[in-house]
Amino acid sequence: MSLLNFLFGLFIKIPLFVQYVVVPLLLLALIAFFKHKSKLACLLTVIPTGLFLSLLYFTAVWEMSGGYYTRYVLAGLFVISSAFAFFKVRKEPFFKKPKWSVWFLYGLGIFAVIVLGVLNVNVFRAYSYEEEPIVLQFPFRDGTYLINDGGDGSISNLVNYHYQDNGNIRRRYNRAERYANDIVMIDSWGFEGKNFGNEKTLEDFYIFGVNVYSPCDGVIFDVQDGYSDIPINGKVTDKGNGVAILVDDVYVILWHLEKGSIVVKKGDVVKAGDLIGTIGNSGITGAPHLHIHAARDNYYSGEGVPILYEGRNPIKNSLFIVE
Repeated sequence: MSLLNFLFGLFIKIPLFVQYVVVPLLLLALIAFFKHKSKLACLLTVIPTGLFLSLLYFTAVWEMSGGYYTRYVLAGLFVISSAFAFFKVRKEPFFKKPKWSVWFLYGLGIFAVIVLGVLNVNVFRAYSYEEEPIVLQFPFRDGTYLINDGGDGSISNLVNYHYQDNGNIRRRYNRAERYANDIVMIDSWGFEGKNFGNEKTLEDFYIFGVNVYSPCDGVIFDVQDGYSDIPINGKVTDKGNGVAILVDDVYVILWHLEKGSIVVKKGDVVKAGDLIGTIGNSGITGAPHLHIHAARDNYYSGEGVPILYEGRNPIKNSLFIVE
């Protein structure tokens, strides 16, 4: 496991554009143009590449680099390159004894299939819940919104980092944030900001300053305000601004709001669709987004509750287009 963590740590240090675009294109070129001596050799190239692209498809932060819709292009190219590769090896034997040096590559391919297969299985496992979810109204209007984190973080931190994040564990937030969502706004190219992943100011992000509406009927249990927005790449210095809404025995939390924008106060009764405030960049955050989670017992350290938006499961990299 330590080897996998080491390899994963090395991979995530690579620039996002290289991870999401350059590496997949190189693998697709390998599939299409490399001369495979057997059908098995072809399979041990195609299958790991497909599993790797599947993992990127469902878990990569496309809106930060490459654009959300690039994942569809890569999926299409994978189908084409795989078909081309299998066409080329149609007359080759299924297995042809390789040189001893090639056995290492066979072993590497099998290892990649196992590791990537397990990671993919965990991604899909993280999208089903045994717990009873709370059904909410989507908290935004007028735009295309992307679920940046969504799913059971106790199963896969690739779909939802909150539960396994060391900082959240240290602060004892992680249990409450087991099913948390981070939501951003994207444009027609699939980017969350105006500079294709190289945003310099808060205003470069489409979601900054956008209205947030109550996702439920309930009572405002707590309000925190007065903290300034953190600039891009700035140091986190506070817990940020947000509200907690009590719905029966469940707390619904909306966080990272803009200083002075919250229009409700503790004890107010709100209806789904009532204005709450606007998106800022306050608290433990690197870029503007809405953090939302539901929890029982305590909204900071209680037990997380799954969320559905009007019956729809907010899995990572799913879109909500609202008017």
